[in-house]
Amino acid sequence: MPNTRRSDCPLSCFLDEWGDKWTFLILRDLLSGPRKFSGFLESAEPLPTNLLSNRLVKLVEGGYAIKIQYQERPKRFEYEITDKGRSLVPIMQAMIGWAETHLDSVAAAPAGLTAVEAKPVKAKPASAKPAAQKKPKQTNETPTAPSQGAFDF
Repeated sequence: MPNTRRSDCPLSCFLDEWGDKWTFLILRDLLSGPRKFSGFLESAEPLPTNLLSNRLVKLVEGGYAIKIQYQERPKRFEYEITDKGRSLVPIMQAMIGWAETHLDSVAAAPAGLTAVEAKPVKAKPASAKPAAQKKPKQTNETPTAPSQGAFDF
């Protein structure tokens, strides 16, 4: 599969994977339990079937959901969230928290996305090696003013 990333920036890579408006909503629906294709069509947000099919394939191929056959003829499937998919719950909770704080007239958080209801996500083992830190370059340039924030260019 060709690399379709815009850059190696972690935020850019995340947005390449999750930057559309449908995929997180499909994951949200999967948090309530296994779901058949028709069940997604009953969601509060109308989703065209071609986009739903495309996003479900993406979620299964990425390991965020699994596809389980429940009927032989005709073949029918249901989808279930995986631990990898569940690992995105804290990100979804942060987005919900932001919306509740900064947007008018938003509904309560859906089931499975409140801090109490969300299943814990496995943390990295304590024995994991920290990422190597780069040493700063030595230059002969005079120092500049201190940084004023993350968006200094």
